Amino acid sequence: MYQYPAIFGDINHLSVYSNGVETVLNQMVDIIRGQSKTPLQPLKNNLICHVKANGDSYDLAIEATMYTEPKSNYLLVTDCPIQNIIVKPQCSMYESTIITVKRNGVDIKAFWIMVEYATVPNFPFRINVSHKEKKQFVFSLYHQISEEDFEPITLTT
Repeated sequence: MYQYPAIFGDINHLSVYSNGVETVLNQMVDIIRGQSKTPLQPLKNNLICHVKANGDSYDLAIEATMYTEPKSNYLLVTDCPIQNIIVKPQCSMYESTIITVKRNGVDIKAFWIMVEYATVPNFPFRINVSHKEKKQFVFSLYHQISEEDFEPITLTT
């Protein structure tokens, strides 16, 4: 598992608007030196996916919660054959394909979506997902964090 540098494990550096630049710089130096006056908070997943059932399809809105995610590559995994799934990203600059990934030692076919821009707070990336035969299905969504690693994105309704 990738270990984030200490500065990314503490969210004090995000308080520049309320505390001012000088205070935030001092906090950053303290964190780097290991002398932070506030306890480190664990880094949480920055991405969240809002799911809305829309008849026989799902509208997904993937959004960053705290900071920009520069690499907007997502993996959609379903409980049915991926060839039966229709995925419609609602942006013009994306690529998508069906790939095989290894999850828990098992090869799984998944739908890979690569967006040409960063995912940022308040500007979600939207996708519509449905089954070709109008059947119900279960899915999970992952974000690519390295060349071969993906982490799950929390789904909310």
